[in-house]
Amino acid sequence: MLALLLCAWMALATQDDVRLPLDTPSRWLPGAEGVTPLPTLGGQGSLAVYPVGGPVHVWHGRAELEVGLVGFGPKVAWTGGLSTETVADDRNSIDFRLVRLFYDAHQEVRVGLGPGVAHIGYRHRCSHGADDAVPDRILIRSGPAVGWLGEWRLDRWTLRAGGDLEWTLLGQNPDTTFQPRGLLDGVGAAELHVSGSLGWTLASGLGALLVGQDASWWWGPTAPLGPTRLVALPSIATGPVVHGSGGDVRALVHLQRLADSGVGPVTDPVTLLSIRVEFAPSSQPVSSGGTSPGNRSMRKN
Repeated sequence: MLALLLCAWMALATQDDVRLPLDTPSRWLPGAEGVTPLPTLGGQGSLAVYPVGGPVHVWHGRAELEVGLVGFGPKVAWTGGLSTETVADDRNSIDFRLVRLFYDAHQEVRVGLGPGVAHIGYRHRCSHGADDAVPDRILIRSGPAVGWLGEWRLDRWTLRAGGDLEWTLLGQNPDTTFQPRGLLDGVGAAELHVSGSLGWTLASGLGALLVGQDASWWWGPTAPLGPTRLVALPSIATGPVVHGSGGDVRALVHLQRLADSGVGPVTDPVTLLSIRVEFAPSSQPVSSGGTSPGNRSMRKN
């Protein structure tokens, strides 16, 4: 049963603790009256190289599938999906050794609220090593999440800002001194529209990760917090964005702090600098194949 539920959940991120940049919040709202089954279908892909990274970060590849499961009027949707990300280094004869896998699944209800969209749901994150390439640990963070993201248009600018709160009900880390329990983050982005199809984006965020510790390598809803501390997780990204009728392409310089790379027997925080190319196709109504009302708002003229 759990496997079937995970197949229906929606991915928001993989190894990133604070996700940047920010997509328009209304892209998954149905925009149609009444109950609409499978109102939208879309996804995203990413390729990156790491000029500065951790012990196993040379490049990554990411793929995400996103589905609007049911629409309830124009401003309420139940969404779901799944994503996976691979991280590789160059320590073999073909300069490509797969060393780490990340999975992220989420399901949530989205509601149009003011100039943005609120969401509440459940998120599952898991990462582990690949082919025993390096010593690693299985990391799991699974629990409820709630947040809001707003959008404002000012002449040639699009501004977005919001925040999220996640709580880990079920978690795993063989390093019992570092058990992530809750993450509160605030994010913002500004995009300057240079022309009808070209823009430049600057996005940043800051996460505060509540970390506890306990004698057990896994923890559940009733596990004690133990000694606690806060870990700061900043993130920043900037680069050009090309908007087209089929979606967006972003070329970004991306800097972030991760709470744990998962490499080695103990917690390994790491600062990563990457150069990314991200592909974000337009969300499409399943029934007609056209651009959804929510995603049409992404196109700037």
